[in-house]
Amino acid sequence: MSGMKRHLLPAIALVLSRAQIMKLVQQLDSVDLLNEVEKKEVNSVLHKCLSTRLEACDKEVSQVILLQDLAVRGIAFHHSGMMPLLKELARVSSLRPSISYHIVMLLWSRQAGRPAGMQTEVDQ
Repeated sequence: MSGMKRHLLPAIALVLSRAQIMKLVQQLDSVDLLNEVEKKEVNSVLHKCLSTRLEACDKEVSQVILLQDLAVRGIAFHHSGMMPLLKELARVSSLRPSISYHIVMLLWSRQAGRPAGMQTEVDQ
């Protein structure tokens, strides 16, 4: 695990832009957090989900290929520009123990000056 310490996992990185997500993804290019058994489990889940819910031409989209490549290494990410199915798959997969590192785009609420969806006592 070059540069990462297992005792710090699982981890979630909250970033402010798609560009930052892609930069982190590139930095994690050589990181592999899963053993062979975990890789098979992730591949099985991905295959079941994608084979039944995506058209053949959609399976060749770069987002799909990248998400699959990262997931079998224990990494997931999502941002607002992704296909809805892929965002949902990334969110659900982050709940599985095999996904150790999740990169998420933090949406900021301009009106409230805080992350979107975050509530305070004043809001309730």
